[in-house]
Amino acid sequence: MRRSHLDSNSLWPSPPPPTPNPPPTGYRALLTALVNLVLVALGVFLVVRLLNRLRRPADPGVPEPPTTRTCPYCITVLPKEASRCSACTSQLDPQATP
Repeated sequence: MRRSHLDSNSLWPSPPPPTPNPPPTGYRALLTALVNLVLVALGVFLVVRLLNRLRRPADPGVPEPPTTRTCPYCITVLPKEASRCSACTSQLDPQATP
């Protein structure tokens, strides 16, 4: 006759018999957590890298020449073609366009 873990002589059940080789659940859980962390970090890294590549502006090539200049007397920003300062009304030297 097969005996169960319930003993007829006591009120409380006895613990089940131990398994011959219990799996190391602590190590397995730690290893699973570490692998998940590495995989998620790698995924986030690749997504951020892809988004940064998409947001990078195209190579500007040759920069445009400036369209403004400053007044040497009052340091006001003026259009390059201006012959008189709008703030201090001083006459400006005409600049040759390249």
